[in-house]
Amino acid sequence: MPQSRFTWTLLLISAFFLGVAWILYSREPVEEINLTSAEAPAVGYRAPDFTLQTLSGEPFTLSDQQGQPVVLNFWATWCPPCRAEIPFFQAASRKYNGQVIIAGVDDGEPADRVAPFVREMGITYPVPLDESGEISRIYRVSSLPETVFIDRNGVVQNIHLGIMNQAMLEERIGQLLEP
Repeated sequence: MPQSRFTWTLLLISAFFLGVAWILYSREPVEEINLTSAEAPAVGYRAPDFTLQTLSGEPFTLSDQQGQPVVLNFWATWCPPCRAEIPFFQAASRKYNGQVIIAGVDDGEPADRVAPFVREMGITYPVPLDESGEISRIYRVSSLPETVFIDRNGVVQNIHLGIMNQAMLEERIGQLLEP
């Protein structure tokens, strides 16, 4: 009986190592990520350019904003944390008017759903509509809200996942305004 247990243990260990070896041998090679491409926004790299229609019908092109810092806040009307932080973005938009561009990119909703919400919330900053969710995919937005801070040269300086309070938002904007 002890010989049999030893044999089974040896077989199980051998099967384990053969399995690991097979997994390592047969796995797909990891492709190198080109962080300068439009598909991989990252801190320290150029923000992917895009053009979206705003709720007011005007085009919003990120590269047209170069020369001024930009704060992109990805949100949706159904998102309670987004609703909670919108007043902070509205206050910052008023406070830093002419110094920083704040844009609230609505993720995946039609204009007829967004417009009443924007009126209700009193949003006056640009609201580009990403109805198809394409820009959110390019920016790899994993959850809402998500905020991307872009310097005046078009380089991503910070990406914040989740809700922001007024102090956090103003601190990050202050960092964008530093010479």
